[in-house]
Amino acid sequence: MRNDLLDTLKSETVGILGWTRDVVETTGERFIRQLTSALWYIDANHDQFIDRNIKIPSCFEKFKVRSCLVCMHASHEYVLVSFQGYNDFASKKIKRPRLSEKGLKVHIDALSDALSQPWLSRAIFRSLREPTEGLVKALQQYKEYLNKHTSNVDRAHHSRTSEIQVDKTSLTTLLPSKDIPDTYSHLVDMLESKPLYTPVFVQDFTPQDRFNRRHWLHNLVVPFDAMLYSYAHGNSFGSLNFIWRVESEVDQSRNSQTLVKVSSNLPVFASRDVRRTFVQTYNRLSGTPKSVLRNIFATITGDLTSAVSSK
Repeated sequence: MRNDLLDTLKSETVGILGWTRDVVETTGERFIRQLTSALWYIDANHDQFIDRNIKIPSCFEKFKVRSCLVCMHASHEYVLVSFQGYNDFASKKIKRPRLSEKGLKVHIDALSDALSQPWLSRAIFRSLREPTEGLVKALQQYKEYLNKHTSNVDRAHHSRTSEIQVDKTSLTTLLPSKDIPDTYSHLVDMLESKPLYTPVFVQDFTPQDRFNRRHWLHNLVVPFDAMLYSYAHGNSFGSLNFIWRVESEVDQSRNSQTLVKVSSNLPVFASRDVRRTFVQTYNRLSGTPKSVLRNIFATITGDLTSAVSSK
């Protein structure tokens, strides 16, 4: 990325912008280094800006492997185009780089210093200056978002109370724990096998006994950041619980999508939980085989999936 920017600037601007070659090698290279560093830092996270409705100047947001500087000789207009797609973390099989307040501030300060230079205030550099100013604005907006989000997460982490509590629902942040009892191992294995923000129905892993189930849920711990969603669906069957893995910096857009997905399927899981409780209870009391009880439940409720379920 840096070489593309620097080479393009050298080839397109010498003698047109009024830069001499020695200036290109000093002032120009310094600016390119600062701009490249900022663009590289956010390169793998443009979608995070889009999700939060933070506008990156269009000349920096469109994907292209190779970039160029469009030069309009007649009007001396210069437009940076498509400097994105260099930091291909997926092909390297590494995690997506995370943005931080500290990292963003470094680039905000560096580009702000560059924008204060007299040469960049000249009219001939307007098409270079304005997108850079827009980039600094976007970085600042995302930094402010992280600051606000971190404060909210810190409050939730310190209290371990529900982030939302509306009537019958609650959403709780779970911090990573180092000591995981064996009783949670199957749930942990299932969560680790699923992508982030993929909900898992907790009741499939809880003890059958109601007292032990309540104790199990109350003390639930996992070795990673996670969200626990609970819904009280009435009667004597308690609540439905779902859990999914998240990053330490929760993607609120993806988190909301998961909540919508879970909410839309609550009737299905409510039926599953009632069926599970029915089968377990009467199997314990009467000794009737679970396969027979599932068929009885299916006949009574008309839930044809009950007869073939293993739960």
